[in-house]
Amino acid sequence: MVAERIAFREGEIGLDKNYDHGTEEWSKAIPLDSAERRLLRILDAICKSLEAREVVIEKNERGELAARMGEDAIAFQLRYRMKQVKIAITPDDWRWKFKGRDAFRQVLEPTDELVFEIKTWVPAGFRRNWREGTKHRLEGQAGDIVATMLAAFPVLAARREEREEEARQYKIRQERRREQEEMERLDRNRFRRLAELAEASRKAALVRDLVASLRSADLDPEAMIEDMTVEQWLEWAETAVACHDPMSNPLSVLKSVAAVRGWTYSD
Repeated sequence: MVAERIAFREGEIGLDKNYDHGTEEWSKAIPLDSAERRLLRILDAICKSLEAREVVIEKNERGELAARMGEDAIAFQLRYRMKQVKIAITPDDWRWKFKGRDAFRQVLEPTDELVFEIKTWVPAGFRRNWREGTKHRLEGQAGDIVATMLAAFPVLAARREEREEEARQYKIRQERRREQEEMERLDRNRFRRLAELAEASRKAALVRDLVASLRSADLDPEAMIEDMTVEQWLEWAETAVACHDPMSNPLSVLKSVAAVRGWTYSD
């Protein structure tokens, strides 16, 4: 990673101009200065110490440096602390005519103090920032940084396994809830079909009683009604009752109920 950063800077030096997002200006890239070399030297020492303990140094999906052990990764950053300063806007700056002669713009400039930051969440009790001062240089804190990251990996792994187990249990509960809801919906639909068949049987019984009453009535069986005799109408009514009464074929009642599915009724 350090070699890659050096190669990138050398590539910038080969370009005519490079855009500086901090100053919002185009400038010529210059070779690494002593401050940048110091940063890279410390970063290289930290990375090599981690790699010596079977930790892989890589870039994550956000382009951050990350130390990976197994399935767990810790993103980190080594940088110089920035401070905000005011710079007067000059007439050759396009903002000058809008903000006036005495206007200023604020920019960030690096200090000579290095800051190492762990950007990944780590449990309480783990240090996440190392900032050097006049008495404590970061070279002397590199061992503590490496030790902290190595100690954090088992805790991160345990926390990940807890989350995975929680997710697995949640999935099981959701699946059981879904199965229970499907079974309840199926039971409701089956009972609905059974109630429909019971209602059909009740109506058939009423019609059967009516037909029986008609047969016992003093009717001329040969009398014509429309294109059929009274006897033919009674026979038709008895056949219709048998066709519409589910109990004419009791086994079909159970088969009809068994054929019901959870999606049989859309309402």
